[in-house]
Amino acid sequence: MTWVIGSSTVFGYGVLISDIRVTSSREGKEYDILQKAYPVGDFIVTGFAGSVELGFMLLEDLRQFLKLPEEAKDCAWHPEWVANNWGHRAKTIYETASPILQNQGASVLMVGVSPDKDIGIPGWAQSYVCILRSPLFSPEILIGGNEISSIGSGGNVNVYAQALKEVEGMNNPLIQLEVGRHGGWAQGIGMHISDILKDNPTPGISQYIQIFVVQRGKITLYEMNETVYPKNSEPIERKMPRVARGYPEFVKMLEDVRENATSAIC
Repeated sequence: MTWVIGSSTVFGYGVLISDIRVTSSREGKEYDILQKAYPVGDFIVTGFAGSVELGFMLLEDLRQFLKLPEEAKDCAWHPEWVANNWGHRAKTIYETASPILQNQGASVLMVGVSPDKDIGIPGWAQSYVCILRSPLFSPEILIGGNEISSIGSGGNVNVYAQALKEVEGMNNPLIQLEVGRHGGWAQGIGMHISDILKDNPTPGISQYIQIFVVQRGKITLYEMNETVYPKNSEPIERKMPRVARGYPEFVKMLEDVRENATSAIC
């Protein structure tokens, strides 16, 4: 149960948005405790849905796959090439995992930009969204054009799916936020998704989100902290809870609440 969203853009960057909730498949309890998306190489950030344990296994393998030798440290991978050439490794990891993890499923969403291809304005890189899903991990690739896709249960919630359609493509009001402020569209879609989650809470999906903006030579993480001003009451601070940023930390946090990490899904 999760929602990880990827968007290519025509502004020289890509955007990945993820919630932070996990669910215990044994007890059905929910916890807002997990960062699900991470940089895995220069110009590429990756998020996962399904089995938390299997998701971290896939991320670690992808990091190793993209590791560059010292003499090539100034080079970078092309996102489309990565999606087309890493999928067979992901498939092998899934097939050799325990039946428990396989039943929980696994999906990976990558957002990246080309290290060498621009889209009209020098320095504005072509952006990509690449999705690989168990059991086959055949890549689905979106290129530029403010295209949006997602993994996880959020994509099956009608009001959430409609919210993405409203801001997809070139004819949507959020495009105007980019005028005079590079990155304005990314912040705008983040606020749009945050509002949808707050106004339409759904079991298994957190109202807290993290936003990654992927540019050539730079990956930036934003968290949607805010102050809410209810009528006739004191302001309410909404700050991102502490989240695990790796599997060992995640295991420890679940142990503290007497949960088994192997049963956790997102």
